[in-house]
Amino acid sequence: YIMKNFLEKLHNTRHNLKTYQVGLLQTKAYRKLNKYTQEALKPYQIGTVEWALLGVLYDTQKPMSLKKIATKLDVEPPFVTELIEKLKKQKLVSLEKSKQDGRKKLLSLSEKGQNLVPEIEKMLFRESKKWLSGLSISDVINYIHVLNKISKYKDDK
Repeated sequence: YIMKNFLEKLHNTRHNLKTYQVGLLQTKAYRKLNKYTQEALKPYQIGTVEWALLGVLYDTQKPMSLKKIATKLDVEPPFVTELIEKLKKQKLVSLEKSKQDGRKKLLSLSEKGQNLVPEIEKMLFRESKKWLSGLSISDVINYIHVLNKISKYKDDK
C-alpha cells in the first residue's frame, strides 16, 4: 500500500514521471557511476565488488566469516569465495580457520590491504568530485540518504 501510494503521488507530480522512466534513470545513473568507479580502480586491479569487500573488512577491523561478508555485500557465499581468491593472490586479505570452530573460515585484511584502503578511498573521493561536479552537496547527501532508506526497506512478505 505504501509503495502504491508513493508511486501514485510520483505519477501525479508536475513531471508526470512514469515508473519505467524512473527505472531508466536509476539504471543510467548506476551504470555511469559504476563505469567511473571501475575505471578509477583499474590501476589497483580490483573491481567495485572487491572494493566493497575491502571496505567492509576495513570498517570492521576484525576477521569476518564468509557468511557475514556475503550478507553485508548482499551476494551468495560462493561469490565471496571467488572474490577472496583474487584478493588473496594480490596479498590484500588473509583467510584463517576460526579458533572457536575449525570448520569456519575468517577473512581479514592483510597489512597491505590495511594500507591500500585509505589510499583508494582518498583517490576515489578526489575522482568523485569530478563525476559529481554540477551537483550541490545537498543533492549528493539527499541521493545517498534516499539510497540508504531504499536499501533498508523491508519487503512485505
